[in-house]
Amino acid sequence: MLRLELPHIKQEFDWDCGLACVQMVLRRIRGNRLSKTEFEDVCKDLGFGNSVWTIDLASIFAYYGMKCGFFTETLGVDIAYKSNSFYCETFQMDSNRVNRLFRKAKKLGIDVEKRVVSLEEILEKLSSGYVAIALTNSYMLHCDWCTPLDTYSMIMASYCSKCTGLDNYNGHFVIVCGYDLDSKCFYYKNPSKDENLCRMKFHAFESAWHCFGTDSDIVFI
Repeated sequence: MLRLELPHIKQEFDWDCGLACVQMVLRRIRGNRLSKTEFEDVCKDLGFGNSVWTIDLASIFAYYGMKCGFFTETLGVDIAYKSNSFYCETFQMDSNRVNRLFRKAKKLGIDVEKRVVSLEEILEKLSSGYVAIALTNSYMLHCDWCTPLDTYSMIMASYCSKCTGLDNYNGHFVIVCGYDLDSKCFYYKNPSKDENLCRMKFHAFESAWHCFGTDSDIVFI
């Protein structure tokens, strides 16, 4: 069993889960040297506003001079997301900005690789001391400790796992920070919860992480 320690920071709004995850990682590495005002200024300078994509998180780490590994199925924006209710409102503006970031990634010091990371690779990275920020479908996140899987959620999870429900997606970043091989579970930080730590089965995490809308995005830091 492995659990990597991170401070727990709860998101303040319905859109800043990724920023809360980044702050947890920065606190882990920089301690009290991280100023909230400074962090907010950095985010403002990077100009992503209230629409935060995975490459925006990687760009924050690059801003702080921190190397991270970003793995994704799509180098840029998937045009199929244009009709998705989660993305459609700001799709055109986001598409231009995000595609531009991907083109400049190497120059900005962002290491991006187009491929899907295996479960074994995640376990290996965690064992080496890395944590992983993963983009998931929040409808499919169910902590074994704090979230009972009610009937509606079971139906929703079954539907979403087939990647056919274009509107049954709500992007949400979490930090994978440990595992238990005996119970086949990941430990993770969910910035939407008060609880310090959550746990879910490997297969359940993979379903939430590989669901339509996520591009199987993951950042190791």
